[in-house]
Amino acid sequence: MDDELHILAPVTFFAETVSRYGVEVTPEQSNEPLMETAQIVVINKQTLGKSPEELDIARKFGVLLTRISRMRMEVPNIVDFKLRKGDVLTVVGPLGHIKLLGEELGHVEREIAETDMVTFVFGIALGVVVGLFAVNVGQLSIGLGSAGGLLASGLGIGYLRSVYPRFGRLPDAVRWILMEFGLLVFMAGVGLRAGGDIIETFVAAGPVLVLAGICVTMIPIFIGYIFGRKVLNIHPVLLFGGITGSMTSGASLSVVTKAANSAVPSLGYTGAYAFANVLLTVAGSVILFF
Repeated sequence: MDDELHILAPVTFFAETVSRYGVEVTPEQSNEPLMETAQIVVINKQTLGKSPEELDIARKFGVLLTRISRMRMEVPNIVDFKLRKGDVLTVVGPLGHIKLLGEELGHVEREIAETDMVTFVFGIALGVVVGLFAVNVGQLSIGLGSAGGLLASGLGIGYLRSVYPRFGRLPDAVRWILMEFGLLVFMAGVGLRAGGDIIETFVAAGPVLVLAGICVTMIPIFIGYIFGRKVLNIHPVLLFGGITGSMTSGASLSVVTKAANSAVPSLGYTGAYAFANVLLTVAGSVILFF
């Protein structure tokens, strides 16, 4: 009688269960310093293929599982859900308990607003060095260039972080402003470079140039969509993401994700974008050769 219990649980538990045993009171001392919200990246092999229910996180570790995400998308915590490498569990609970759970599952990723500048500096330097290498085929020099080298470096760092997520930290706010602001600067730069000669070019080439541009842009998109749907049987949302990735068009991806009201198209965009950038870099040299 008169004991006070500090309980961490969903709101429904307080509304439906607590009232059976006692009265909810406001604690005299805040328990916020004792609690923490953290993200745990699943890495350890012994936890792969298990469901959150099998791990019994709440009972064993005394923390509350609030969210599960895979490839930056929230997934439902259902009975038959199995954990994969790289899944991120968002938990709330005492500091020591979260640390124990992190040792059990993999790595604890706390909400720290710091960017790993060392990794990015060396990554950029490595990308520039990789871009300098080229292969000479007759009179043709084929290489990734600085853009392709930086892309290859970024892909490598991204893969290594998924395997060993203790470096390469980039807060979501930084990632968002780089994506959105970077896209705006890119579009403005393209417009400024192309807009200066657009009148003279149109007068010289006439409507044929506009028609050719429309055909070159639209025909591959329709062919890719028909082939993806009829032959490969890819879901339209993922297929649109893949098509925008093959176009290396971040602006098109933004339109697709906004129309879908989901980040799922990004899954199809990433791989296609990587291959398209490499092929685009090499194709430029090949086309100029002929």
